[in-house]
Amino acid sequence: MLRLPVKSICAYFIEIDHQAENDEVAELVWRQYNYAVRIGGTDTFKEGYWEFERTGQSMKYLNWCFGEPTNYVDEYCLGYLLSKSCMVDLECYNINKDYYFQYLCESN
Repeated sequence: MLRLPVKSICAYFIEIDHQAENDEVAELVWRQYNYAVRIGGTDTFKEGYWEFERTGQSMKYLNWCFGEPTNYVDEYCLGYLLSKSCMVDLECYNINKDYYFQYLCESN
């Protein structure tokens, strides 16, 4: 189930692992928000090796926006760019000044 929760009830960052889920996220968030959202992936532990933050499992599906990942300074986390329905690398704890993002969570 996808939801845009209050932080205190967020189970975990959404883990997009196939095209159908990517499409579902695009449809859900595009209707409500026009910016980027933080999703559950990181290459913090090994540059270029993207894994789910919750499980540490390798991400097999990555729908990068053109030119991404940029690997700019401290961009070790995954974001979902709503205007293009694709993924970007972002700073994990600081909001990128080019656009505003929140987080997108899922639960079982």
